Amino acid sequence: MSRVLWAGWLSLMLLPTTGAMAAAGSWVASAPAVRVAVPGRQYVSAPLGASEPERLAGRRIVSVRWHYRVAQGQAVRAWLCQDSFCMRVPGRQGGNRMDVPLDAASPWQFRFELPPGERQAVLVQGLGLIVNYH
Repeated sequence: MSRVLWAGWLSLMLLPTTGAMAAAGSWVASAPAVRVAVPGRQYVSAPLGASEPERLAGRRIVSVRWHYRVAQGQAVRAWLCQDSFCMRVPGRQGGNRMDVPLDAASPWQFRFELPPGERQAVLVQGLGLIVNYH
């Protein structure tokens, strides 16, 4: 997704809510690039979390949106994890509604590995996450 589209989408996500949805909110985080180099080994990003997690006590995640970049022609296998919960990330960008009650205050991490048969190192950049909660 281009930066302009991402910024526009993000601004819509951050608009204030009213009425019954007033308790809902979202947070956005990014992480530095990760170099994925050795087949069969998982590489973990820096944590992505809310800037003020103490304000999210008791809040539950409704959905997450993610994005990352790799050079054209390169690929990685990816997961998003919070504590012991991990979900497969099927593409470089996307989203998922959460059916599992997860804490909105807990940080996430991306996990990456080279696809089977791949031997060339891959630099994964532009790691971003949006967490929507109630």
